[in-house]
Amino acid sequence: MRRDFVFFVSGLPDDLLIRDIDYFLAPMRDDIRETVRKFTLEDIQYWYRKTQGKFLFAVFRNDFPEERPAFQDAYQRLSGILDGYSFLSEGTAPEVWPIVQIRTGNQLNTEIKLFTDLAWGRLNSKDGRAEELWKKRTSELMQRFLKFFEIVANGKSKIQSELVDQLSLSAKMYRHGQVASAFGINFLCKFTSLEGLVCGSALYGKEKLLKERLSALFRHEPKTIDVVDKLWRMRCEASHQGKAFSDNFIPVINSVEILTLGTMIFALNYVETVNTVDELWGKVRNYTLPREAIQERPPEILQFAVTLMQMPIGIWNNIGKLIDHCFENLS
Repeated sequence: MRRDFVFFVSGLPDDLLIRDIDYFLAPMRDDIRETVRKFTLEDIQYWYRKTQGKFLFAVFRNDFPEERPAFQDAYQRLSGILDGYSFLSEGTAPEVWPIVQIRTGNQLNTEIKLFTDLAWGRLNSKDGRAEELWKKRTSELMQRFLKFFEIVANGKSKIQSELVDQLSLSAKMYRHGQVASAFGINFLCKFTSLEGLVCGSALYGKEKLLKERLSALFRHEPKTIDVVDKLWRMRCEASHQGKAFSDNFIPVINSVEILTLGTMIFALNYVETVNTVDELWGKVRNYTLPREAIQERPPEILQFAVTLMQMPIGIWNNIGKLIDHCFENLS
């Protein structure tokens, strides 16, 4: 089934647009821009205001039996094109509106859909008991983090050390992982957060330090070394070769989160009595992680990854003829 996918893109130079027989990037005609401005759909209005009405068309044509793989094909091709343009746009990054118009066959109208390239979904329990247990665990963690908040919120904290600096940096890197727009970048930021807490300023032998120190801290889990070995290999490929843009990272993000959280709790326990990361790990044999630091999410409130999810929000009437006209000019 032939389909056309129409994206709105901001941050590209109007005079350096590319095209081929089955796709084109084109400036927005004034009458089309005015039509977009008049759309009453809240999501379109938000992005129109955010970009100050400065955006262009990116249209891809393909032929797949099902819509989902067709959309994946179009979106991945657009993403690759924008990766290239990022070298040409100074100070701004090309940005795709999370809105796509899908035209099937020779239809005059397109269906407007919201989409997200990645998100986390959650299932709730039937009776709410699992949520209460997880909420209790979070409250217990909050008590452990009060010392961290005291340190970072007080501009003149009495505690100043290499360990304090590393705790702050690792927390910041972890947060950037949470908001990353790719699962691999999420993983890489969180692993870097963990690596800093475990290895500190060490320049060499990091893999060995990670395995030795984390297996000692998480000694209740006999497979810790195997887990770290797998995470290290994925980290090296993502960091050194740029292999950070696949769904292969989805199953391992939870492992990184558990290791980083436990290490953070361990460090906060000694932040007032040790100065360096190396000093911290000298305490590991005498420390046992608290239950809330290693507690697994109840299976009743399963968290799962969602990729390229779509939601219909409207119809754009009579845009099909314009799309055909543009493609005719390419041939």
